[in-house]
Amino acid sequence: MTTAARDKHEIELTLYRGLNGTNPSAFRIDADGLSVFERPLDGYRFNLTFQAIYTGDKTPGIIAELTHPMLSGGVAEFTPEFGEGHWSIRFPGLEITESRNLLSKYAKSMLK
Repeated sequence: MTTAARDKHEIELTLYRGLNGTNPSAFRIDADGLSVFERPLDGYRFNLTFQAIYTGDKTPGIIAELTHPMLSGGVAEFTPEFGEGHWSIRFPGLEITESRNLLSKYAKSMLK
């Protein structure tokens, strides 16, 4: 996991999503959100990165804000019950189709 203290309270976090493509269908969003991890994943063509910041102790349920302007309003929740280093990304107020389209657009811009 890549973390750097921005100050005493904010922690910067890099999260990874393994992908074999960048179309909206590549982003399966479950009830908890889009699964991402604190480490790159083997066996995928791409590892899409997400930058996020959280404040406080890293405990289950803590919320980190996504920092890329394209993903404004997106959050990642620490959900270790789904696996070691697991976070769930959600976009409150967006339908699943809209979230998938946004993620696809983001992936295409980041994985040029």
